[in-house]
Amino acid sequence: MKLTTKELRTIIKEELDVVLAERQNVLFEQQLKLLKENDKIFKAILGILTGLGLAIGQQVTQLDNQKVQQAQAKIEQAEQYMDSNADKEKQFNKFVYGNPGRLFSWTDDTVEGNADRLNPKSKETLPMMNVGTEKAPEYYFVLPPEWSVAEQVLLDKQQPDLASGMPYILIPGSNVGEMPSAEEVKAALSKTSYPSQDQIAITFIDNYRDQFVPVPSGLQQFGNYQLPIEAIPDDLPMIKTGLTKREQYITYYFGQALGKEDAEKFSDYYENQLTLTAK
Repeated sequence: MKLTTKELRTIIKEELDVVLAERQNVLFEQQLKLLKENDKIFKAILGILTGLGLAIGQQVTQLDNQKVQQAQAKIEQAEQYMDSNADKEKQFNKFVYGNPGRLFSWTDDTVEGNADRLNPKSKETLPMMNVGTEKAPEYYFVLPPEWSVAEQVLLDKQQPDLASGMPYILIPGSNVGEMPSAEEVKAALSKTSYPSQDQIAITFIDNYRDQFVPVPSGLQQFGNYQLPIEAIPDDLPMIKTGLTKREQYITYYFGQALGKEDAEKFSDYYENQLTLTAK
């Protein structure tokens, strides 16, 4: 009896399903194969850890060693799907410096006859600011505040590890090395981003004109200006995402810029925090 290719695939799939169904972590493994972005993988890790902490904190059940080992195995498995620190730094460097006019494009163009509404049909990639005079104008592109946050994350990632052995981190509103809670990181990675209200973009250059500075050497050839991260108000929504600068930093740091080696250190840190809390 001859089998068609489709029939053969069906038989193989059925056999695989039987084998996989017997494996304890099959659902988690299948989910991980779909999670190619590090932020989603680390969010899954935090989900395991915060779930474990919830069970411990509420004393719902006494977690035995087997359950703890299962959770640790899932975390280790998740980390295997992540890119290395070196690879993530290269990718994030390209994200920050590669083509800001495309990846960080924004506009303050308004609809003709309505200065309070952004023009959805604008083809502007980056607005320009005149830093000269009317008679001798000097126009430069202006990057959005989220670019400043992204560059700060990149610079922080390039710093050597702290004396504690933990990766360098300086979240806006915190001290060097001060870690956010697992819940805060998970919440930031889970937050849906939307463009901020039109007025944020429309008034951005006028509101902060005196605080803009030329971007560092990585982009000087483009003649861009930026609002330094320390000058960005804590409650100012990012133009493209609507996040605060703290939320944006956490999203970049523990998402796009997070490599495998750092993820392992952070997983151990949060797991230890849960253990200490349980005691």
